[in-house]
Amino acid sequence: YWCDIGDPGSYLQAHYDMMDGKVGINIKANLKAEKIWVGENTYIHPEAQIEGPCYIGNFNRIEKGAKILPYTVLGDYNFIDEGASIKRSILWSHNRVGKNAEIRAAVLCNKNELKKGSRVFEGAVIGEGCQLSEGSTVKPCIKVWPGKSIENGMIVQENLIWGTRFSKTLF
Repeated sequence: YWCDIGDPGSYLQAHYDMMDGKVGINIKANLKAEKIWVGENTYIHPEAQIEGPCYIGNFNRIEKGAKILPYTVLGDYNFIDEGASIKRSILWSHNRVGKNAEIRAAVLCNKNELKKGSRVFEGAVIGEGCQLSEGSTVKPCIKVWPGKSIENGMIVQENLIWGTRFSKTLF
């Protein structure tokens, strides 16, 4: 198996292929159900919805009503709040996903915080240490460089590279 993971789509696809068994890799986690791997010391509320294939690393916390949907990869020490929904996405470690937040086919690097009702869509990449405030949206294929803050209700439609904040005052 060989895959050039030089863009977000290929990076995601490589993870999907691993979960589908197309790559000869031994996933080091407990197989909890068919194609649902869970690491050590992870709490999953009984009323959370988990659908495989997916990988949930060590020391994660998934709250009531949260949805971890197919082809999701969670690294270690992530917190997924009530009603949050993650599908076909990769979250590295130490991320905090707020109530009713939505992540679809995106990549979140380490130490990000998505507040209540924030959304990140297909092909987007959120760099390390970003904060998406309540009700904010990152549109498909957008890159948010590390250390950025997005204000309440803002819609990011262009790559956010310069500056530290995305706010109404920029326009």
